[in-house]
Amino acid sequence: LRRLSQLTYPDSEIFGDDPQMEYLEDERFRKLCLQVKECLSEFENRVWWQYVTGVSVADIAAGLDRDERPVHNAIYRIRKKLRQRLMPPEA
Repeated sequence: LRRLSQLTYPDSEIFGDDPQMEYLEDERFRKLCLQVKECLSEFENRVWWQYVTGVSVADIAAGLDRDERPVHNAIYRIRKKLRQRLMPPEA
């Protein structure tokens, strides 16, 4: 998600003049976000959504009134969970 949010494409190149394709892509992204939200704990969700928007670990920890170590641990767990849940199995 962090990498995807940094990509910029002119809408005409991706969707052309087809608003239906744009709607389908938006819907696919919403489903992906819902999958992520459902597989993480409340604390992990709070950490993850800040992390993918570019908030530093130090700032996340300060905002949650925690040390940086639990935030780093949460990011590790989150990445592991998301890899298991979202990556297709290797053939």
